[in-house]
Amino acid sequence: MLNLIRSLTAPLMSIALVMLSQGFFITFLSVRMNMDGYSTSIIGYVSSGYYAGLLVGAWFFEPLLYRIGHIRAFAAAAAFCTVTILFQSLILDPYFWIAMRFLAGICIACIFIVIESWLLARSTIDTRGRILSLYMIGLYASQSCGQFIINTVDLTTLSPFIVASWLCALSAIPLALTFTRSPETDQPSMTNIWKLFQSSPFGVIGCILAGMILSAIYTFVPIFAQEYQLSVAIVTSLTIAGGFLLQWPIGHLSDIFDRRRLLIMLSFATIIPSIGLIIFPQTALWVYTQSFLLGGLCFTIYPVSITHVCDRVQPEDIIKTTGVLMFAYSAGAVVGPSLAPVAITLMSILGLYLFIAICATTLGLVGLFSLFERPRVPMEEQTEYVSLPRMTPIAYELDPRILHEQEEQTAELR
Repeated sequence: MLNLIRSLTAPLMSIALVMLSQGFFITFLSVRMNMDGYSTSIIGYVSSGYYAGLLVGAWFFEPLLYRIGHIRAFAAAAAFCTVTILFQSLILDPYFWIAMRFLAGICIACIFIVIESWLLARSTIDTRGRILSLYMIGLYASQSCGQFIINTVDLTTLSPFIVASWLCALSAIPLALTFTRSPETDQPSMTNIWKLFQSSPFGVIGCILAGMILSAIYTFVPIFAQEYQLSVAIVTSLTIAGGFLLQWPIGHLSDIFDRRRLLIMLSFATIIPSIGLIIFPQTALWVYTQSFLLGGLCFTIYPVSITHVCDRVQPEDIIKTTGVLMFAYSAGAVVGPSLAPVAITLMSILGLYLFIAICATTLGLVGLFSLFERPRVPMEEQTEYVSLPRMTPIAYELDPRILHEQEEQTAELR
């Protein structure tokens, strides 16, 4: 295990620095724009620009990666992302910021692709699950810790831009200095999203609504904490930590019980902390507890939805399926920050939790409808639950659920 960690130190350090930078900077932008008096609609558009960049970069960057190599691609993406952050510090215009965040999103998608393909190339059938776990720990821990940088800088000065750009630029150093040879990874093939929707509309809609909910959380939870004079760092960090820590127990339940019914229960359960935060938004301990619970429920909707769809496809199609479902999630993430302000205009910032409750209710109702329209998958035919963050199509090849298929193919060749 120690040798495995040692061999992955450079890419994991690089992605940790990137997520420290972006985890902090996403929160800072929402807080700073709210301080400057911009409407939640404008804040949402800036955030949507970032997620649109992630979507575009994840689907169109791979050919360039194979031409210029992993280390040069990472260095170029980190440098360009640093430039977008510094440009934002010079021109304080929301429409210019939308363009910069779109470009930054493309850069971050490129960085994800480089790191994920690197991890995939270094993995074996026996180590994929552990590598995926290390990757998730690096992502969520860095993103959660990055929130506390906001307590150490003056938000009205250039300091936040400088700190975020420093961290982003520094992320290129571990990969640039590594002695490990750049990997080579085949580009994953894709399948048709309409075919997946016909196979499991509930699961596909779950991925879309999960994207809408999580992007709205990242964008507007810092503003909620700011408006009610709570610690932005603690509220945001606890929400992310809940999403990370509760994935394993909920995932275990999904392997025991009918996955469709569990997803319905998760959807309706999400309404409870949402309403709790609307009713008691000023009690710090209550908000912290409910934020942790809300994050744990919301962040698990995406991987449970993916696993539910994978129950209905052939094992050899899992990689293609998860890649397309990432596209569905990303599409929802682009829309979420732009739609949430509609609810916020009705109830001020508490409308964020109304928006989350509406999305969760919609998903639950779709699930109830599917119970009567589609037969359940027998328990013995369900695939194993795997906790997955939002990644690029390359990383889904780390999914341990494809190991059985590979082992069977190897056995046939023998």
